[in-house]
Amino acid sequence: MTPLELRARVGIFLRTVAGVRAGDRLLVALSGGLDSAVLLDLLAGLRRELGLDLRAAHFDHQLRAGSAADSRFAAELAAARSLPFSAGSGDVAGHARLHHLSLEAAARQLRYAFLDEAAQAAGCQYIALAHHADDQ
Repeated sequence: MTPLELRARVGIFLRTVAGVRAGDRLLVALSGGLDSAVLLDLLAGLRRELGLDLRAAHFDHQLRAGSAADSRFAAELAAARSLPFSAGSGDVAGHARLHHLSLEAAARQLRYAFLDEAAQAAGCQYIALAHHADDQ
């Protein structure tokens, strides 16, 4: 699939399946990884055509020493596209221990809670998350 075909498919999905309308505000979850960066680019490319109001948000899981660099990178990606940006962080390892969860489950809980709060604070009707074919 070419980039133009992918963009067209995303636009069709947003209009027909998700029900996104002109003026709707979307929060893009931006990990800084390739999948979320591509999603951000796709949506930024569609924002005028679809009349979208985009925002970006990044959650730092604090699981790696270099995770703050991911936050800075996500902020730079958003700024380069003139998008409002929100950042949050949480002690995923501590949350996992406290609630007897896997790191993955704890990360998901904290990330989704942050995204819900950020979306509500920004008045977003939708949250867009990127996944690749190998995600479970």
